[in-house]
Amino acid sequence: KWLMPATARTNTNFHSDIEVYGKIGEEWFKNILTTSKKTISLIDCSICDDRLGVKEMEELRRFDIDILQYTKEDAPLPRDIIDKYYTNRKIIPDNAGVTAYEIKTDTQIGRTRNIFYEEMSHTNPGCMARTLSNYIVYAGIDFNKSINESYLIKTLDLRRYVLDNFNTVKRCRMDHRGSGSSDVTAGYLINIEELITKKIATKIL
Repeated sequence: KWLMPATARTNTNFHSDIEVYGKIGEEWFKNILTTSKKTISLIDCSICDDRLGVKEMEELRRFDIDILQYTKEDAPLPRDIIDKYYTNRKIIPDNAGVTAYEIKTDTQIGRTRNIFYEEMSHTNPGCMARTLSNYIVYAGIDFNKSINESYLIKTLDLRRYVLDNFNTVKRCRMDHRGSGSSDVTAGYLINIEELITKKIATKIL
């Protein structure tokens, strides 16, 4: 059975979350990576530059990659990453010198203590089910548009957790345009403290 708490999403709009809150989360985490001593350079996968053409940008966004963090000078460029790893549904190896992040923002985690694992969106695989990022950055954002907590989650470990606990994990469904609409997002509510205990997630803020 798919469950959604009655109070969830009553103070915000799903599409506004993506367009407004989502971009705030991306910019916030990009600033964190910029100040990291490990970072040589960053690629924002929503902006074309001399390393990221329009085609590569569109492909990376399709694989749900928001930011690439480079920690080695000889790390593969986006075209090589796509051809060598992503077209084969592989995640970048840890020793490649580049790390891929997907950033998610959530207005409810401070109240529920759950992350939302999006399994399906509009009849397609959801972002967490299809992302090829090394990590998911899950940021709690308030209605003043401030990030107030955040977690770094290992993408593959999170998927294994969902599979291992498939029979007990709490299911959740959101009908964005009313019952019967195809504009539906479905997934799982997972307690963030449990993910920290199991070393799947670590606290950033």
